[in-house]
Amino acid sequence: MVLVERSGNANNNRVHFGDLRVIRRRAKVGLLHLLNRARQNAHNVRPTGVESIHLFLFDIEAGDAEAFIAEQERQWQTHIAHSDDSDARVARLHLLLEFWQAAHGHFSHAVDCKTCCCDGAPHLIQRAIVSLVVGTAALTRTMQSGSVILAKYLVTGAAGFIGRSIAAALLARGETVRGIDSFITGKRSNLIGLEAMEFIEGDLADPAACAQACAGVEIVFHEAALASVPRSVADPVGTNVNCVDATLNVLVAARAAGVRRVIYAGSSSAYGDAPTLPKREDMLPNPISPYAAAKLAGEHYMRVFARVYGLETVVLRYFNVFGPYQDPTSHYSGVLAIFCRRMLAGEQTTIYGDGGQSRDFTYIDNVVYANLLAAAAPAEKVSGQMMNLATATRITLNETFEILRELTGYSGKPEYAPARAGDIRDSLADIDLARELLGYEPQVDFREGLRRTVEWYRSCGGA
Repeated sequence: MVLVERSGNANNNRVHFGDLRVIRRRAKVGLLHLLNRARQNAHNVRPTGVESIHLFLFDIEAGDAEAFIAEQERQWQTHIAHSDDSDARVARLHLLLEFWQAAHGHFSHAVDCKTCCCDGAPHLIQRAIVSLVVGTAALTRTMQSGSVILAKYLVTGAAGFIGRSIAAALLARGETVRGIDSFITGKRSNLIGLEAMEFIEGDLADPAACAQACAGVEIVFHEAALASVPRSVADPVGTNVNCVDATLNVLVAARAAGVRRVIYAGSSSAYGDAPTLPKREDMLPNPISPYAAAKLAGEHYMRVFARVYGLETVVLRYFNVFGPYQDPTSHYSGVLAIFCRRMLAGEQTTIYGDGGQSRDFTYIDNVVYANLLAAAAPAEKVSGQMMNLATATRITLNETFEILRELTGYSGKPEYAPARAGDIRDSLADIDLARELLGYEPQVDFREGLRRTVEWYRSCGGA
C-alpha cells in the first residue's frame, strides 16, 4: 500500500509506504466503509493544510477487489486504529487507517505524481486503485493551528463515584479524557477538580448522545448504571433502560466510532445467592434482582460484540466498591457510605438482616488500578474476558460496624431490620483470573480503605 499526500504543489507531494496491517493485527475495515467515511469527512483534513490524501492499493485484481469489498460490506467491521502520522503533516491526527489487506503484501512500486497522477487526479493502471480523501468526524477538532486533538479515553458515569475516580486518575497521568453523565445519580460537585476533562451532559439511553461521546475515542470505561438492588426492585424498567439499553447504545456507538476497547463495570450480583464461596468466573450466574439481571445482560453484550464484531471488551465484576465520592445521602446508596455519614453525624444506623452477612468490600483505589491495567493489557489476553475484581477477603456487617465505631467515635448501637429483597447473603471473590490476565493485586486493604473513607467524609462534613 502507498499513502500519497498531495499539498496542491506537485513538487511537494510525498509518498509513504507501509503495511497498514501493523497498525492492528486483527484489522478488518472494508474498503467500502473507508470510502464512505472519506466522502463524509473530507472537510476535516482540508483545514489542516493537506489538500488530499490518496491511498493506492496495488496487486489486487479487479474481481478480487470487488469480492473483498462485498465481503467486508457484509461483515461491516468498523474498527479504525489511532496512530500519530506527523510525517503527513496532520498534527496529532491519530489516524484512522486500520485495514485487512487482501493484496499480496508486497510494496515494490515507487509512486510519484508524474507517473500515477494526471492533473492532480489518480489514473487507472490496470490494478485496483482507491483514492481516499482521509478524515474522520470521530475526532474532537481544533482547527486553529491545523491540529486535531483526539479524546483518547471516555468515562461514562463520570459524575458518579467510580467514574469520577477513574477520570481523575487518567487526568493525573496527563491523559486526554472525555466524560459523560446524565446526573440521574451522579453529582455535579463530583466534577470539581476535573476541569481538564471534556464533559458532555447526556443520557446514554439516547443513541445520539452515545455517538457524540464515543467520537474520536480509543478506550471507553463504561461505569454508568443505576447501581442499586433496591432501586431495581422498585423500578425494574428504569434499571433496564439505564443499564441494558444504555450499554447496548454505548457498544453500537463505540463500534461505529472505531473505538478499540470497552471496559465494562460488571457486578458480583450476577452470582446471586449460590452458597459456594469463593465466587469463581466459571460458576453459572444466578441473578436474583432486576439490577443483577441487567448487569449480566451487559456482560453478555460485551462478549458478543467482541466475538461478532471484533471490538475489544473487558468485563470487571466489581464486589462492593466503597471509598471517597460515594454518595451517602440516598436510600439507595452503598451500605458503607450510609454507615459513615450516619455514624459521623451521631445518627441511628440500620443493618438489614442479622448483620452476619458478609461482603468482599473493595476500596476504590483497587478498582481504579484494575481498570487501568485492563486498558493496557494485551488484547490477546483480555479481549472478551470477564474477571472478578475484589480483594479475596470478606467481613460481616457486624464486624464492619464495630470498626467504624472506632474510626468515627460513634457510641450507639445498630438497629436491625428485616433483610431486603434481592440482597445476597455472602460474597467473596476468587481473583486468580485477574491476577493471571492483568497482573492485578489489591493495593489497599479493607481497614486502610475504610480509614481513608472516614477521613474523607469527615473532611467533607459527612457528605
